Amino acid sequence: MSTTNVTDPTPQRFTSELRDHAHSERIVQAGTYIEQQQRLVAAPVFPQFVGVPDRNPRFVGRHDDLAVLERPGGSNDATVITQATVGMGGVGKTTLAAEFCHRHRGDFEVVRWLTAENRQTLETQYQQIASAVGLEVLGLALADVLARVRGWFETTDKSWLVVFDNAESPAVLAGLIPTSGRGRVMITSRHRQWAGAAQVQRLEVLDHASAVQLLCDLSGRAESVSANRLVEWLGRLALAVEQAGAYIAQTSISVDGYEQHLQDRAAELLAKPIPGVDANVTVMTVWDTSLQRAARDAPLSGNVLGVVAYTAADDLPRSLLNAPNGDGEPLLGNADDLAISEAVAALAAYSLIDITRNNSGDITSLSTHRLVQEVTRIRHATPTDNDAGDDSSETQQWCGLAVRLILEAFPGDTADPDAWPAAQRLASHVLVVTDHALRHETELWAVSLLLHRYGNCLRNSGDPIAAPPVFERALAIDERLHGPEHPDTLRARGNLAGSYRDAGRTRDAIALQEAVLADTERILGADHPDTLRARGNLAGSYSDAGRTRDAIALQEAVLADTERILGPDHPDTLRARGNLAFSYWSAGRTSDAIPIEEAVVADSERILGPDHPDTIAAHQVLDDWSGGAD
Repeated sequence: MSTTNVTDPTPQRFTSELRDHAHSERIVQAGTYIEQQQRLVAAPVFPQFVGVPDRNPRFVGRHDDLAVLERPGGSNDATVITQATVGMGGVGKTTLAAEFCHRHRGDFEVVRWLTAENRQTLETQYQQIASAVGLEVLGLALADVLARVRGWFETTDKSWLVVFDNAESPAVLAGLIPTSGRGRVMITSRHRQWAGAAQVQRLEVLDHASAVQLLCDLSGRAESVSANRLVEWLGRLALAVEQAGAYIAQTSISVDGYEQHLQDRAAELLAKPIPGVDANVTVMTVWDTSLQRAARDAPLSGNVLGVVAYTAADDLPRSLLNAPNGDGEPLLGNADDLAISEAVAALAAYSLIDITRNNSGDITSLSTHRLVQEVTRIRHATPTDNDAGDDSSETQQWCGLAVRLILEAFPGDTADPDAWPAAQRLASHVLVVTDHALRHETELWAVSLLLHRYGNCLRNSGDPIAAPPVFERALAIDERLHGPEHPDTLRARGNLAGSYRDAGRTRDAIALQEAVLADTERILGADHPDTLRARGNLAGSYSDAGRTRDAIALQEAVLADTERILGPDHPDTLRARGNLAFSYWSAGRTSDAIPIEEAVVADSERILGPDHPDTIAAHQVLDDWSGGAD
């Protein structure tokens, strides 16, 4: 944004005095004009309002954030209030600070805005304050000049406000923040580690209503369903909403049209500059500096961000990043826990991710803005000088790694209720990462396995309606990878049929199970364990459909074959007995059903243990039946 110096009288005042100086001609001829300019310190004029960016005419919302910045107490306080507004790039920190300065311009006799991105620029601006407030510093070393300016703030009877904008870290401001005086210090920074140096205010994205208002104000469009949807796609990031609104206004495109272009050509649109803002600052570039700094502090930062770009935006378990491969080596590069922790800390410090801690202070989860993810994925897909134009290299690398990390973290035994909370926590990540992996055709074997586990978790944990679409996707992958007659494909068809049955789609289940049974018998043989399971599954669906006689006949044959092939103590044999007992019960044959179920309970306790889910389920069935018999 452009800046304005509303009242900075020193240069003009000096010029006027120099014209009236009796020896001005001799001074100029002697070549000492600059030296004399430095020597002659004009009396300062107040108030001063220097360097503050122009007020954003379309500033919206932020009422609570501005309230946090309101200074407690009056201007005569002896203790300086130092506040740091921190947040990700593009969230609106500078705009908020500038709005505060303009609103409270009349409360301070000196308002000074300093660019604090690097120490050298900051020191240059800081020492320029000396002449503006009437300090004689000629001949002093830089450190002494800086100390004298700071001392002026700490001792003057003037009220003042100093803003350090976009400070890289607390170290950049070392020795420059006044600690006493009739003033206050405001800091904006992507770096979050200001505890002990300032009161920290976290600036989040715009609330939904403010984001929609900003988009409509800039674009000249009325509020609509499309506008509400677009700001959410942009994650309510102020910079992205500004870019969208300005582009829509300039091109006269509709909001729907922009959204469609964004879906198809995100890289191009997010690289567009915003009118009135530095052309180098775009949604695509706003986080580059932060990532470079994070990578400088922790080399593994790019790896961690590369993984989280393909997961859901919120609540990614921190422990997932430590998942090992089959050989016990960390999947996330050649990294140990310390290196990963350093990377997480660096990304969080520069506002590229958010972290959640437990009561013990341990990091439990990571979250990131969806546009940070989008930009990261675009970077992966952009061909480099070493690429042949194929976007598969980095995209497939990081997306594939994300799939494998989530697969390793997802519980394998989804029949165990103790595993359900962990599985449910990963559900959103499973859906997002599998979408990306299917789009980029990477690690499809892992995608299939992950979808099967997730689908089984839905079936077992009480959400059967959601399971069939998951198994349908898994089956499509298995058919593509293995062909229609591979054992893995047959099992996938059986899982899908089972999910139809659980979802109450009995007719669909029976049709698919009869086909699976025929193919399994033909390909694997009549005595293969998969064939026995296919018969048992079909018998269960017959029972659900009220075809009790067909169910009993098939289950009796399944039990006989299972005992013969797998033995009387095999878990599949126990399940076959329980299924037959259930069919007897459904047919009104209580005296046949209860003894079989009693034997199932006893054998399950002996073979599987009293806490096994199958044992607990058998107990529950027997208790229900015994109650009914009484």
